[in-house]
Amino acid sequence: MYTTDFSKLKRDLQTKVEGLKEYFSKRVVIVAYSGGVDSSVVAELAHRFAQRAIAVTADSPTVLPGEIQEAVKLARSRNWEHRVITINEIEEKNFRKNPPNRCYYCKKFLSKELHEIASEVGADIIVEGTNFTEVKGHRPGLRALKENQIFSPLLENSLTKTETRELAHFLGLANADKPSLACLSSRFPYGVEITLEKLQRVGKAERYIIDNYNIRTIRVRDHEGLARIEVAPEERIKLLEPKIFDDLHETLKSFGFSYVAVDCLGYRTGALNES
Repeated sequence: MYTTDFSKLKRDLQTKVEGLKEYFSKRVVIVAYSGGVDSSVVAELAHRFAQRAIAVTADSPTVLPGEIQEAVKLARSRNWEHRVITINEIEEKNFRKNPPNRCYYCKKFLSKELHEIASEVGADIIVEGTNFTEVKGHRPGLRALKENQIFSPLLENSLTKTETRELAHFLGLANADKPSLACLSSRFPYGVEITLEKLQRVGKAERYIIDNYNIRTIRVRDHEGLARIEVAPEERIKLLEPKIFDDLHETLKSFGFSYVAVDCLGYRTGALNES
């Protein structure tokens, strides 16, 4: 079915792909597929190399509006076996309290659902998309993955973020240049309770700005009703007009925010940890 000539890749990346081929060979695989570049590469390789692969996408209040539809669209275009399940992490009280290890409870919650599907189909392994670059910094979710036997083939085969994007382009994945996303729960300072209403107003705000102002990288941080808009530094110029400020103020207030501000520095990882 697949005739891709991986020998055209750089030698080091070619070797890593051969390792992934062996990793998936003869296995029945469940792939936690979010629609991002990393999990898309894992899903594509699993569908190429495994005995059977099922990509599973979790639809939840923490997902940016529109992302599930994009994930479904890509899966269909690649003819993957794909399921969408509905979960609600807010049901987990420890997640709802939003501690610094919030991601631990989120991944633990999702792991239960993935294991149920794995048991149903007789899967040999459950995998997800963490790459080698992402192991730095504060990553409590990785601990939950390890405890719940969810494996990370890109990490285990030392694929960096740059190599993963290169491979996504090589494989012809439509989302190869897609910016990295994080779940909407990361928009709130630690210790601030996460509610459905707060997630919805953040999600609506980000979707509105992406769609109306051609913004690729954005976070709307929610400081108890104050919206702090972060966009990529090179994209800040797209918002710097009085009429846009007026529109953002009026629109985001209609979503439930009391105040609206644009962060002068722009988007950077770990911005909520700075204080």
